[in-house]
Amino acid sequence: WDAMTQKADQIYQLGHPSIAEQNFGRVPIRIETN
Repeated sequence: WDAMTQKADQIYQLGHPSIAEQNFGRVPIRIETN
């Protein structure tokens, strides 16, 4: 899950939280842990 969470973090950093929610809606995305 590390690689997937990192991917989601990158998406969030790019400013597309909606995409992250669609792909990782079931998994809590950690932004602060970055």
